[in-house]
Amino acid sequence: MLTVTPFAPHANEEGGEHHKENIPYHKRGETFFSKLLSIRMVLVGITLVTVSVMAIGLIILSSQTQRDIVSDLSGRIQNDISESIKSGVNSLFEWADVELQTARLMFQMDSNLTVPGNGTNPFTAWPSLSEYMWSIVRKKPLGTGVEFTHLDGRLMGLESYNYVSDIYWADYVDDTLYEVGWNVPLNQSVASINKSSDNYAFNFTFGSPYDWVVDTNRGFLTSCQSPSHWFDLATFVGNNGLTWNIISDYITICNSREEMIGYLAVSLGLSSVTKLLQTFTAEDTSPFKGYIFIIDSENQLVASSTDSVIFHYLEDGTPVRITTQSTNEIWIRDVVNKLDGDFQDERLTVRINSTSYFLTVDTWNLIEGIDWRIIQLLEQDQFVGDSTKFYLRSIAAAAVISFCAAAIVLFVTWATTKPLFILANDLQKMAKLDLDVERIDTPRLFEVGRLYRSFTSMNVAMRSFKKFVPVQIISNIIKSEKEVVSELALSQVTVMFQDIEGFTGLSEKMEPMLLAQLTGEYMECMTTIICKHGGTIDKYIGDCIMSLFNAPQEVSDHPKAACSAATECMAALKQRNEEWRKKYGFEMQCRIGINTGEVLVGNLGSVHRMNYTAIGDTVNVAARLEGVNKHFGTRVVISKAVFSNLPRGMFATRKLAKVRVSGKLTATAIYEIRSDVSASIFQLFQFYNSAFTCFKKQDFRRASEFIDLALAIDPQDKPSLHLKARIQTEASRSPLPGDWSYVEDLIKF
Repeated sequence: MLTVTPFAPHANEEGGEHHKENIPYHKRGETFFSKLLSIRMVLVGITLVTVSVMAIGLIILSSQTQRDIVSDLSGRIQNDISESIKSGVNSLFEWADVELQTARLMFQMDSNLTVPGNGTNPFTAWPSLSEYMWSIVRKKPLGTGVEFTHLDGRLMGLESYNYVSDIYWADYVDDTLYEVGWNVPLNQSVASINKSSDNYAFNFTFGSPYDWVVDTNRGFLTSCQSPSHWFDLATFVGNNGLTWNIISDYITICNSREEMIGYLAVSLGLSSVTKLLQTFTAEDTSPFKGYIFIIDSENQLVASSTDSVIFHYLEDGTPVRITTQSTNEIWIRDVVNKLDGDFQDERLTVRINSTSYFLTVDTWNLIEGIDWRIIQLLEQDQFVGDSTKFYLRSIAAAAVISFCAAAIVLFVTWATTKPLFILANDLQKMAKLDLDVERIDTPRLFEVGRLYRSFTSMNVAMRSFKKFVPVQIISNIIKSEKEVVSELALSQVTVMFQDIEGFTGLSEKMEPMLLAQLTGEYMECMTTIICKHGGTIDKYIGDCIMSLFNAPQEVSDHPKAACSAATECMAALKQRNEEWRKKYGFEMQCRIGINTGEVLVGNLGSVHRMNYTAIGDTVNVAARLEGVNKHFGTRVVISKAVFSNLPRGMFATRKLAKVRVSGKLTATAIYEIRSDVSASIFQLFQFYNSAFTCFKKQDFRRASEFIDLALAIDPQDKPSLHLKARIQTEASRSPLPGDWSYVEDLIKF
């Protein structure tokens, strides 16, 4: 291990002794005119002119930029609203896809699955499948339906719209399709319902074979391998007389013998989308005033914050979609007229019903074949009021600053000069390295005050030296009584890189002072935890923390200590985010990469400046692993070298992949660790590991089955979603190239 040595004392060039010179003060006569021509008066004049010009410039600039500030603020808010709407709707569609795929897998895994014959209640014949389908509905009771349709038109379904739930099934009697149903409370199981004929909540006759689903799906869903398909909006009248608008995702259902037996659909009620839009415009949930509506590529209404009607019925009962031209909503028609029917991405100011609005159009490809547009109207006055206050405050601030600056300059300039021996005495203490100055009286004279403040800053800087250099290194320097030199030694060290996620975007959203305060609290929290586990802060690189374990002081089981520090940092960050969310309106997330191995550690630099640090391939890989988190959507990634030194069972771990990072020729196995060792996490990681093993063996079918089981536990698990995408991509390639490898190249990390 490298021994760091201290600085050697230098002899004074004039005999090694500090000596003192008496500098006499010569006072000369001063006249009124000499005072006017003095440098002090010149500085006063320059200061007053400069402050006045700056104040006038600030007022002019504030006036000119007022409109730009309003436009930028409203634009960012409307962009955030659009992104929130997209995120909310995307999560609904992704949830429906995951549930549909999981249900399809459950049908396929039932080796005894047969379609019930005519007259047989499918809820009785398929009890476990019925309960699972019911569980899907109960997850989204505001607007969800699940329906299985046999190839001959018979069907069974479960639905809940606006928390009104029921189950139903349709069967043939003498070539006529009848449907019966029962109301089911959301907290009750399907099996507990009395499904006898004398307990029907509703029943009616279709009058002809119910083959519309078969006709609709023909061409899209033709085999067991057909992917799921989203169909356009539909409407129906429920048994309670209310009209519901839905959009449905269909998929083929096959038994374990790969025989297609029907279709399964998950339907989403558009009331969920309406509720989402209303959260951004309703007075009780949003600070903003305005309207939002969504249309499709044919200018047909999808949803609006005013819960607009999107279907109307012809005399024969046929439902017809309402367009932006045929709607009864006057404000929507006004928007159409302002845009001349051209709904392209743009942003402009419009005036509707004597009110000015910021109008934005955001084109959005929801899924393949479904293009929606989000149109927002936010009242302009709610932003102009804040900018006017800012403008008035700028004028007031300019006046106050000008007055205060002039007063301070005049006071300091014309203050009575005091003797300089106060400064000389304190400087003598500094020359003797006596840093314990208990009281410092700042002279009133401006020039001397500046000198004395510089002295105070120097004193504080020397006291703060230990905060920039680890205490252990300072201790070694003092003990060795030698000047430090560039010297490195090989040592086994665990290196940890910790970086704030999305710091650039956060810096754009937060005020600089608040951002600095939040970042300081974050650094303090993380540094305390790292030091608690024996780590040494090597350096702060912007918002990144590089720390070493087992250097300069020894740390037993340093890979485990680094991982413990990482997981505790994540837990502490989760707790502090609750406080920061209330205090600043923001929260922080971080990514951590950990590697262990042999490095060169010690003093590195030149005769002018040195730094205690570690260099080598181990450090480079640790830095790359921190960035790999972004690719896989993880928080803590470790190398195989770290994983091999961890005690089993202390952390939940899984092998994410084998990657080749930028600048490396050899591939590196990487692992994710979590402190959550619950049964569900272990099961999720087990399914993921099985899927990855099958993927390595090019068994893409089994890999897909295992990864679907993992996603059934956590549909939002990003590593599983990433692996699923890789499986689907590789499975679609036929044949695979001869040099195929499961290693993933991450060039940009």
